[in-house]
Amino acid sequence: MRPRLVAGVREALEGLQGRYKLAVISDAIFSPGRALQELLQGEDLLGFFDALVFSDEAGCSKPDRRVFEIAAEKLGVPVPHLVHIGDRDHNDVKGAQAAGARAILFTAVKDRNQATSADAVCRCYEDLARIIEQMEK
Repeated sequence: MRPRLVAGVREALEGLQGRYKLAVISDAIFSPGRALQELLQGEDLLGFFDALVFSDEAGCSKPDRRVFEIAAEKLGVPVPHLVHIGDRDHNDVKGAQAAGARAILFTAVKDRNQATSADAVCRCYEDLARIIEQMEK
């Protein structure tokens, strides 16, 4: 069964593309990276991304710092320039921060009411560009 897109994701990607290099860092838990890539292609989202890092292909998964280092290398930027957006504090936020990147906790899909050390919290995709802009200052 194909997952449904979260409201506003396409518009958020359109607004970020060209202003920032974009990557997917995904733990391939239920589906291998090639299946996730096909899913992105099927939703016409694959073209927004400059790099893809899937745990089954990278040989490690979040919170391992290597996935963030691989993404930074593929994007051609230093790790401290990464802003990782994810929905789990332990894997996404703490993993990114331990690697030297910044992190946004995304709660639109599932708000786990978790304590977080995230640099910001995003509750809907409509707010994402503004949050990233504020983090740049």
